[in-house]
Amino acid sequence: MRRADILHSITYLEKLTSMAQEDWVKDLPAEQVREALAMKEYSDYSMYEFIHFQVNIPAVLKAE
Repeated sequence: MRRADILHSITYLEKLTSMAQEDWVKDLPAEQVREALAMKEYSDYSMYEFIHFQVNIPAVLKAE
């Protein structure tokens, strides 16, 4: 990986974590959390559907 790739990943994780900690997300029904945290600007990543929705979102929500 290049430095830019690593920074891209760090920025993504920081943004996701920040969004998940916002009160408006915490107040959403579980089925709407996925939509609220979709972060479509990162959807060009080949494993976005799996990694973002099945790994990263549950991980940041669990860390609460």
